[in-house]
Amino acid sequence: MYWMNAFTASAGAFFIYLLILYLTDLSFASWFFFLAVASPDLHVAKPLSMMSILIYVLFAGFVISPALMPDYFIWLYWINPLAWSVRAVTINQYSAPEFQQDSYNGNNYRQLKNDTMGNYMLKIFGLQTERVWIWYGALYLAGSYFFFLGLSYLALEYKRYDGPENVSVTVDDEDTDNSHYVKAPKTPTNANTDVTVHVAGSSTSSPQVTLAFKDLWYSVPNPTKGEPDLQLLK
Repeated sequence: MYWMNAFTASAGAFFIYLLILYLTDLSFASWFFFLAVASPDLHVAKPLSMMSILIYVLFAGFVISPALMPDYFIWLYWINPLAWSVRAVTINQYSAPEFQQDSYNGNNYRQLKNDTMGNYMLKIFGLQTERVWIWYGALYLAGSYFFFLGLSYLALEYKRYDGPENVSVTVDDEDTDNSHYVKAPKTPTNANTDVTVHVAGSSTSSPQVTLAFKDLWYSVPNPTKGEPDLQLLK
């Protein structure tokens, strides 16, 4: 990604770029970890994460220049880890020797703006021109990483949410209750014994019954509309 963006071809600038990205990843990983442990469930953590991303991007100094931010919002810019990351990467790029020249791409910035091309570009976005701000950004990102980890520790130690109560209902299936079955013993293969079972017979006499019907009447509705019911049995 560094070379695809045509950044300055310098090993020092490349490794500083990787360092800033690594510290930025650590800082935001600890921030979202804090949101996860401080939220009672996923439905609270996701909106908080999306809102925080919106604030981070909006006040990073790239969408809105720091010079254009209102005074009552400028503090969001200075505490924003993404703003420190963008500042460090930008200064690392434009403070390279190839951009610290009076003339660049046929334009003499010394005569036009009384400054080098790199410094002029940094000032357009309201950024500092000293390279020491790169290391300020690295220190801030590392400090924010440990700060968010500390908040996560406090949330895990002193703020715990009760887990949802889960009720498990077990239904006994009487049809599958095989406890009354007894396994019969196996018959030996060499056994040749005849067993006679005598079943005592029993006879039950039933009295004879005669059924008679009186005034039996059976009718069905007539499918023809307006006609009387059909008398099938009378």
